[in-house]
Amino acid sequence: MSLFGTEPLTAAYGRKHMTLEEAQADFNKDKDFQTPSGRYTNRSDLAKMYPHLERIRVRFNELEDTGYVLFKSELKPEPEPKPAITTPSDEQLGEWMFDGVCEAVDGCTVEPDGTCEHGSPSWLLQLGMI
Repeated sequence: MSLFGTEPLTAAYGRKHMTLEEAQADFNKDKDFQTPSGRYTNRSDLAKMYPHLERIRVRFNELEDTGYVLFKSELKPEPEPKPAITTPSDEQLGEWMFDGVCEAVDGCTVEPDGTCEHGSPSWLLQLGMI
């Protein structure tokens, strides 16, 4: 596949990569790179234009060296931090003991001695009250 005019890419907006690993990290984060023609592009753009592309050449080390950054078949976003789970109050736990419905640890509504469809136990089970 010809990528004439597209490679080698260089870091855009004054960024510099001293190593190929730094270039790969920015490429994976979908940061912009500049083509030899002066146009800006990033991993997402290239993936749309060249869906079967496996690697593309980049410049690094003060533009002295070139190497290939790899497209990953599926880049998984960084997981978002889970919100802190706070234990329900004693009053709320008492109500759940007699209501016939309870909240699971993940917030789903379940029976007091049950688990939700996601596998999370009720608070009463989690705390050993049942």
